[in-house]
Amino acid sequence: MMITNGSLLDDEKFAFIEQHNIIIGMSHDGPGQHLRGPDPFEEPGILDVVRRFIEERPHAFSINSVITADNADINAIIDWFHERVHPNAPVISKA
Repeated sequence: MMITNGSLLDDEKFAFIEQHNIIIGMSHDGPGQHLRGPDPFEEPGILDVVRRFIEERPHAFSINSVITADNADINAIIDWFHERVHPNAPVISKA
């Protein structure tokens, strides 16, 4: 398993990950991402690759969010990913 913030994901890395059957955990805080740093989804192409992971490798991809005092509504976090990323976005939220 590899953990990434997603900022370097592209089609070439997707192919490598698929070829080597690597499980990916993407660290992103949804509506609270601005509390942590830049949002990789604002970079061209990143969102498309993340959607490919969700559609083509749902068994080997998850989005992991950190719950903080300023980002504590778990339902809002899950809804954010389902609305903005993919309806089947696999979101795991941890306090």
